[in-house]
Amino acid sequence: MVKYGEAHKGESVRGGYPVMNSQEQTPFLQKLRAEALETDRNDLLAVLALRFGAVPEKMENQIAGIQDGARLERLVLVAANVPTFAEFQTELQQSIGSFKIVGEMYNPLSRMESQS
Repeated sequence: MVKYGEAHKGESVRGGYPVMNSQEQTPFLQKLRAEALETDRNDLLAVLALRFGAVPEKMENQIAGIQDGARLERLVLVAANVPTFAEFQTELQQSIGSFKIVGEMYNPLSRMESQS
């Protein structure tokens, strides 16, 4: 029996559940994953447009190339919380392998206090 957080030989684990490699996924699961990635990309572009206005085509293309759902979800949170577009651009370049969103620039209360 496989315990929570463990995997069979050759499998990876994410969130305590085995993750199938792309060769093991059915066409349905592959389509579902692709649609989820596209939704995350669209969400990210929508948040950026709402907060900062038009998104440059170069950045749209860069976001379109992201295939990691966790990275896209993190970038949505960054886009919603980062104070400036320039700081988002920096995060976009440096976010590969990043997980945590830390620092005063992500603290909306500190921005409110500085405006008072």
